[in-house]
Amino acid sequence: MLLWLRPFQIGDFIEVSGQSGTVEEIGLFACQLCTYDGLFLFMPNSAIWNAALKNHTRNGGRLVSIKVAVPAAVDLDRARQTLLDVAARTPNTLHDPAPTVFVDNVGAGAMVLTLVIWTAPQRTGGVQRMIIEGAKRGLEALGEQYIPTQIVRETPPDADPSRYFEARAPLSRD
Repeated sequence: MLLWLRPFQIGDFIEVSGQSGTVEEIGLFACQLCTYDGLFLFMPNSAIWNAALKNHTRNGGRLVSIKVAVPAAVDLDRARQTLLDVAARTPNTLHDPAPTVFVDNVGAGAMVLTLVIWTAPQRTGGVQRMIIEGAKRGLEALGEQYIPTQIVRETPPDADPSRYFEARAPLSRD
């Protein structure tokens, strides 16, 4: 069934049955994967077929989202534009769909802004690290009152429909 339906191909990074790795070989009875830390993983096809499978590289884009807490008194438009500028300068971000920034919540003297961008699946880790550092530096450059009190990478749950109803990255590799 794996050979016929092809839920993944060689080179894809998959997660199944509590295991994950890059697919190196797809055989009649088993698949060979290489884990993130370079270990060989031999998985029987029955273990793969009988479990939910996540293919991290199949779609054309991956969502990257960070929450940035800034003092509630800052100029919202200036903070928003700074985060959008950081996204535009960060290598490997996709411009379709366009990055967005919205107010997530306000309270206890702080305002939490969420920056949402899309990137190529193979670049997600690097973009996540660069966007956090870029947001910190960009806001600090605006002055002391803009210094973020917290920046957190967020992974929206799979069941969060807001990931699908607004702008969406391409669904397939072309």
